[in-house]
Amino acid sequence: MKTKLSVVTQKSVNKALFLILIASGVFLSSCDLLNNKDNYIKSFETFIATTEANVENLSETEWEKIEAKFTKFATETYDRFADKLSAEDQQKIGELKVRFEKIKVKYGLNKAGDKLKDGVEQAKGAAEEIFN
Repeated sequence: MKTKLSVVTQKSVNKALFLILIASGVFLSSCDLLNNKDNYIKSFETFIATTEANVENLSETEWEKIEAKFTKFATETYDRFADKLSAEDQQKIGELKVRFEKIKVKYGLNKAGDKLKDGVEQAKGAAEEIFN
């Protein structure tokens, strides 16, 4: 049985690892190590897989960075290799874009759920105040 502390600790570790991955991704892209289409596709896949694995733990600030990184993968970096991409590569990139759209929906639902929980807690507090 997981204790509340172990769940919180695991989330903290996951979040730290995720931030390290994002930071290294920014570093790699700024160092121009995405120098060929295969590295581009592999990096894009890793980015999507990591985001999927951590979507439930992202803050709004982290999410904004994720969206910016996705936009860079899907536009600027894509444009650098577009003429070198095969039909299979194009299909893979299309799949990655769809996976990101699914991540966006999940992130939005998580945030809506958090707001709903906050609203329920506030309603409980108000009811206690009224009826006590």
